Amino acid sequence: MDMFKLAYFLFRSEIPHTTNWTALVSTAASVDHSDLLRRAVKTAPQNAHHLSKESITGILEAFGDAIHEIAKRKLRDVKQFAVMGD
Repeated sequence: MDMFKLAYFLFRSEIPHTTNWTALVSTAASVDHSDLLRRAVKTAPQNAHHLSKESITGILEAFGDAIHEIAKRKLRDVKQFAVMGD
């Protein structure tokens, strides 16, 4: 859950996710007085530590899919709408 919160911070703040992910996780782990995040990253198997560019991209895609589903649900019965993108 902490990793998703950190990823959401990057996405919401429009900070490049693949270049800042490991630094953000390391910083969060260093100030986590419970030591849970650091232990989770250190004890996770090498293929499950969520520090790679592939992991953060996967999390970003999961957020995108979730937002897409929410928007589809909200717009299902709407007859007219506009989409504005930046």
